[in-house]
Amino acid sequence: MTETIDHNVYLNGIGGSSTNGMEFILSNGSPNAKVVISNSFFRNNPGDMLEEFNRGGSGSRAELDLDHVTVEQTTISRGLPVYGEPPGTAASPDNTGECLGIGSVGSNDTTILVMNDSTFTGCGNNGIEVTNNHPANGLDGPDAPHTISLSINNSRINGSTFYNLWVNDVTPLTDLRVMVQDSDLSVSNSGVPVAFDIQPGTGATASAQIDLGGGPLGSAGRNCIFDGFIHNVEATGYNVFAEHDWWGAPGGPPAGTVVESTPGFTIDTSKSLPQAPPACAAQ
Repeated sequence: MTETIDHNVYLNGIGGSSTNGMEFILSNGSPNAKVVISNSFFRNNPGDMLEEFNRGGSGSRAELDLDHVTVEQTTISRGLPVYGEPPGTAASPDNTGECLGIGSVGSNDTTILVMNDSTFTGCGNNGIEVTNNHPANGLDGPDAPHTISLSINNSRINGSTFYNLWVNDVTPLTDLRVMVQDSDLSVSNSGVPVAFDIQPGTGATASAQIDLGGGPLGSAGRNCIFDGFIHNVEATGYNVFAEHDWWGAPGGPPAGTVVESTPGFTIDTSKSLPQAPPACAAQ
């Protein structure tokens, strides 16, 4: 299935927290589906504005492509789970007020986001929250957990209440790929702008490539990552490449604003930019 949405305007969602501007769910079986949204505007919603949830199995594949999409103002903030920063009480990542919620909760599934020339602002909870939580039973063999891939180019995810971009692996993946370049990920109003976490005690992701600049996926960097209320970048159990980025001032991120909380892993912030790149122009 391929769905194409172009020149769509969504204003003032009416209803409870399950109200969405767009909801894309694969519920079971082995589907291959893609939703493409372009040249569209979404504003003022009491739930998650956009959702991509992959609950299929046996090779289920979900892809969401955003091109020149603007999302503004989700109006609820249900908070974070107890292990978030800052810790909260949310029991589920669904319908909590994300600009975009992504869930990989099937087995042997692939979940993809491609975001180009798009803007998320005024996100009442998180800008993009990606949650991987595969079931403990009913898997398609011992290697069933599989792939999440994010590619974000020339976009702005800025000033969310909590995370602008949070990859939250409750259970380990087979493959995680994240590439971000020429994008504004700055300012968290009460937490951490960017974080990549695998929850302790759950095992390790077999292959992870997180490239915010200078890494194996070819990101040129030039991202804006600064003004987190707690930290600027945080990771647990993942190496992160974050070279050639702007941290709000020359000389790289201030001490204590970039935190890797698992021994043996690093966040590489070397070769920081001496001045703000075009992605920061709106700041």
